[in-house]
Amino acid sequence: MEILKVIEVSDVKQDVNGMPYKTVKFSTSDKKMINSVEGRIIVQIPTKVSSRNFQGHSYLELSQLAKDLGYLTKDGKADYSKLSEEEIKDVKPEFGYNLKKDQIVVGAIVSKEVEEYEITDSTTGEVRTVNTYSRVILGDSGQASFHSDIVKEFRRQGHELIQIADLEIEQGVGEEEEIETPAKVF
Repeated sequence: MEILKVIEVSDVKQDVNGMPYKTVKFSTSDKKMINSVEGRIIVQIPTKVSSRNFQGHSYLELSQLAKDLGYLTKDGKADYSKLSEEEIKDVKPEFGYNLKKDQIVVGAIVSKEVEEYEITDSTTGEVRTVNTYSRVILGDSGQASFHSDIVKEFRRQGHELIQIADLEIEQGVGEEEEIETPAKVF
């Protein structure tokens, strides 16, 4: 099981659809407990830092609500832009939206080889082609479902993994006892 520490939470921002979101920056723990033949030992590992955006309202729930209320686009898709503040007040935010600085959650920063894509350096404007992507994945890395979470999250960000069958996280999988919740705050 991996843990992440929240090291920064942005103020509320607006996405292109006018919906609220926050950017949460995580760091890995600099120590990890692993099982060995001698018992459990603590190993010092390098710290990774990565950020992830969390929506103030679940787009999945917003889409369902819009469909239920008959707010559809010309091509029959849910049009959540027509939802009023009153209609969306009970739609829950994504799990990470309400995290606070210094909280600890179960998860990992996962880096994987993906199909090549271009990135632009924000300071120099230089365009580079890269084939590695990193993403904060919440949940227990020791659970079998964590592998499918990696695939889903990478696809959600527009990145196809090169080797879906080989989804072992660098720090190891299945070394700790299981937990029942997909993401846990301490």
